[in-house]
Amino acid sequence: MHILATSLDEAWFLTLRAIIQEGLSYQIERGSFVGQHRLELPFLALEIADPFRQLIPIVPIGVPAPTSQEYVDGYLLYLMTPAKGDGEQYTYGARLAPWLPTVIAMLKTTPQTNQACMEVARPDDILLEDPPCLRMVQFKVRPHGLDMFCCFRSWDVWAWLPSNLAALCMMGRYVAEEVSIPFGHVYAASMGAHLYEYAWELAETVTHIGRAKQSD
Repeated sequence: MHILATSLDEAWFLTLRAIIQEGLSYQIERGSFVGQHRLELPFLALEIADPFRQLIPIVPIGVPAPTSQEYVDGYLLYLMTPAKGDGEQYTYGARLAPWLPTVIAMLKTTPQTNQACMEVARPDDILLEDPPCLRMVQFKVRPHGLDMFCCFRSWDVWAWLPSNLAALCMMGRYVAEEVSIPFGHVYAASMGAHLYEYAWELAETVTHIGRAKQSD
């Protein structure tokens, strides 16, 4: 499933609609919500041209918002600082933040590089009870600006896609500012973009109202 969107808000809406219309139902055997079901796309590729046009999703009155600017601001600190709390086996920040200066220096000195790629995953993550969903983040300089690419092993589209992408975009904009070029497009891929059962009705409500708005 390849989805083209202008903003992050539109990308979230179109992904919800795609899962409701075309997702396959699986019973969960490992990880979160074991025994329940999820609707999942076999593959998702998002291309977002201008994520900051509407970074935080807009939901109808009465539907709980999946995230907020305040939450995303806090989540950005999680991405860009290496600290880990007691009992945390890993954090995205612990694996990304130490390498941001290296990526920035690489893009400054060799802007056409294909090597500005930060790995989140490690081979022994397969042994973790909850291995990282985010696997890598890469930056590439294009004629229009600095594009960002990210890949997710598994992706909760209702609860986490909006927060993940919003914070990653803010991190990407920081990298672009340090390199002195505009922030460009965002590309995101997942082999497991899904909705848990609790979100099915919420997603149906959002996409139904969204379709009605589009038809006016």
